[in-house]
Amino acid sequence: MFIEDQAAPKRCGHMSEKTVIPAEDMVAKIKAALHCMLEMILIALIMARTDALAVNGVEDAIARAMLYSQAGADLLFVEAPESIEQMKEIVYEVKAPLMANNLDGGKTPILTARDLEKLGYAIVTEPVACTYAFAKAVRIALLDLMKTGAPLNTRDAILSFNGFNNIVGLNEIRELDHNIMASSANFMKNLNFEK
Repeated sequence: MFIEDQAAPKRCGHMSEKTVIPAEDMVAKIKAALHCMLEMILIALIMARTDALAVNGVEDAIARAMLYSQAGADLLFVEAPESIEQMKEIVYEVKAPLMANNLDGGKTPILTARDLEKLGYAIVTEPVACTYAFAKAVRIALLDLMKTGAPLNTRDAILSFNGFNNIVGLNEIRELDHNIMASSANFMKNLNFEK
């Protein structure tokens, strides 16, 4: 469960003009989530994100992360540190599982998963790597389509119909579907509804 302290209207964590709610309100959100989990007998991970670094500075971001951890958050995300030194300071001060975010073009230095682990981060996300690759490929294909009337020049760069079906596991899905249907048919046949 992902809970954040950024106030509406929401902004990308690496953009300006963000505001944050009071830390006490965020603690209340975390406690409400924990209460719901207990009531519903739900097992979930609570990740608490703070955008306070860009708004109030690194000290407030660290204080909030520590407060959110004490409130019951399992994983903490201090959004958009601007240097490796800031990242080290956050890890050193917070002393709880932290998430790093590799956003190409963002404020945070891009590091490998191994380097982030060495710094002390528990998890790293690559939130837009596939989105950027997809957008570039679509743009190239559509420009080719506009220019030539068919994506002729991008045939080698795109998947075939069968290639796509293989990637999404269509054959495995069909086999599973067949097995379920056969099992259901046998089950129904073996039921005896006679009185």
